[in-house]
Amino acid sequence: MHRALRSRVAERGLTVLEVLMASAILLWFLGSVFGLVWSLADRRNALEFQTAPYGIGPPVLALVCEDLRHALVEPYEDFDAFKAEGDTMGGEDTTKLDFVTVVPSRSKVRVDNEWVLSAVCEVGYRMRRSETADGLFALYRREDFGVDDKPLEGGKYYKLCDRVAEFRIDFFEDDPGQPDSDDADGELEWDAEDKKGLPYACRVTLVVMPPVEVDDRGDPVRDVAPLVFVRYVNFVQRFDVAPEGGGNGGSGGGNAPGGSTGGANNNPGGR
Repeated sequence: MHRALRSRVAERGLTVLEVLMASAILLWFLGSVFGLVWSLADRRNALEFQTAPYGIGPPVLALVCEDLRHALVEPYEDFDAFKAEGDTMGGEDTTKLDFVTVVPSRSKVRVDNEWVLSAVCEVGYRMRRSETADGLFALYRREDFGVDDKPLEGGKYYKLCDRVAEFRIDFFEDDPGQPDSDDADGELEWDAEDKKGLPYACRVTLVVMPPVEVDDRGDPVRDVAPLVFVRYVNFVQRFDVAPEGGGNGGSGGGNAPGGSTGGANNNPGGR
């Protein structure tokens, strides 16, 4: 008899109620999985928006500081190889900068079937209006392979980063003591030809705005705060003119760690 009952149940199949219950369980499971995936994707997007500038700001600042740290003026007539000018963009102070640096070039040239880098380059930095973000700017770097008779001109610009709110360099003629303090404002302009050499140090400030995520109506999903990156640079190639009378004289760059008195070891031939 039990065999006959099982046979009839097997032939009958699932009831409508059982199908509905199974469907409800399946929908609940799929809804839970979808909600989990959506939550993880939202968290990932938020994390990307928050951390993206940290993957851009520090490397860009490191490149700027590396160029500055290896600035070279000694071999050039009247030290005419380093010039910074103050400017204003979007109501913020910014810096236009051109100089010669002992940093290998980004580009290569072909010499005797070999592609080679230049050990000395002309570089520069400029802010231009962003093409993708209203009210913000993009930071560009100029590079000229080698050095010609006009070290503060020429070369090609390429974009370093976008969504820049501020790029400023404060120059200090003497040790500022507390360079990270807001009270330690330096000079926004520095012409090595007029100053007869490089400054003691400088403070580079780069302010980047994170990307803004918007909803379907174009309103920001969450508030974002500007990210401020600051780095202090000593000019290791600083050149101090010896006082009249000869002798050792001057500080010989001793105020800056690893300073040089004449930069003879870095002389690219001069002009």
